[in-house]
Amino acid sequence: MKNRLYLFAVITFLFSIQISAQLFTRTAEITEPSNKERGFGGVIAGVDFDKDGKTEIYACNTNMVDGAYELIPRIYKFEWNKTKAKWDSVWFATAPLSAQNTWPPFAWGDLDKDGKPEIYWAPINYSPYPELPRILVYEYSGTGDEMGVSDGLGGYLPNATTPIEPGNGINLRPIRFVIADVDADGKDELIFADRNGYWKIGVLSIDKVPDLGGGTEKWTVKLKGTDDAGIKALGSVYDVAVVNNYIYAFDGAGNVAGVYWANGKWNSAKAQKGVAGGKGSFKGSAVVDINKDGKKEILVAEWLDNTKGQGAKVWLLQQVADSLTSTDIADLEPLGAVRLNGAAAGDLDSDGKLDFVCSARYDANNSRKVPVFRVEYQAGDIA
Repeated sequence: MKNRLYLFAVITFLFSIQISAQLFTRTAEITEPSNKERGFGGVIAGVDFDKDGKTEIYACNTNMVDGAYELIPRIYKFEWNKTKAKWDSVWFATAPLSAQNTWPPFAWGDLDKDGKPEIYWAPINYSPYPELPRILVYEYSGTGDEMGVSDGLGGYLPNATTPIEPGNGINLRPIRFVIADVDADGKDELIFADRNGYWKIGVLSIDKVPDLGGGTEKWTVKLKGTDDAGIKALGSVYDVAVVNNYIYAFDGAGNVAGVYWANGKWNSAKAQKGVAGGKGSFKGSAVVDINKDGKKEILVAEWLDNTKGQGAKVWLLQQVADSLTSTDIADLEPLGAVRLNGAAAGDLDSDGKLDFVCSARYDANNSRKVPVFRVEYQAGDIA
């Protein structure tokens, strides 16, 4: 059966296209207090960590062009003000680091299961790569809007940190975090992709995020990706997807390799070429259950190449044993893009149907400037 989806261009201006499109009007523009940031590198939205009934958005900055202000890593909290119908900036912190690079991973969870949400953030290291924390953990303090540990001077420190691997001169650059219990031990792990290709991927756990900091936490490396031959053979990894006990890594050349946890150890999944059209993924995957049948799938916005007419496709990946099959479900080039990146999934309009949202990297061959797209499942065979 032909898969049935609707394609929507999520933009801030009206335009005419051949594919059925739906206009989304910008309802707010949220800026940080200084109005000096060029953009955000990661966003956590739709949460309410302090349980005050106000929707929260957390965001971290990113280094875009080595500007003096954006080189310093910062994290912000915005909260919806129902009375004034606007987003208030209610908290921020400056990381205890002197500089950062680009594309920081940013995610939240409760890895120590103490009921207090934690934000996991990795401002990327920089030359000459001194030994500094690569992962910062800010836990909800239980008081007001505060995350992390007060330094007594109006600032906030992370509750926990780790360099991942100790030593100077190590160029290790996480680009994406996924939080999941991949080894079924009852506790979530932090899974990351390494875009420098040193680890390729990694899996970490933490025993306890200390309320007052102090470095008493214990981190455990559960997997270093290069210990697996298939993972080691990949190039720089720009995305990672977790499906139950499987971890799939996507490199910049369109290759996919994976590992899975079974019988108390990591096992190699089949390494593949040509997955998702062989175009790879740049933070463009989302693990979903499209038709709510209890089976997880991966949706991928393809990344490589920018030739006009090649298409800009969304792919459905399905597990068959330890392999992934690929089905082309949408081509977004007619809506304005030739190269896709970044993705998330949910139900944006609360109609009970899954929405997949992705963006397009700026490219001269785009017919729309940095568009954002939404693909919605309607009914029937998902493939």
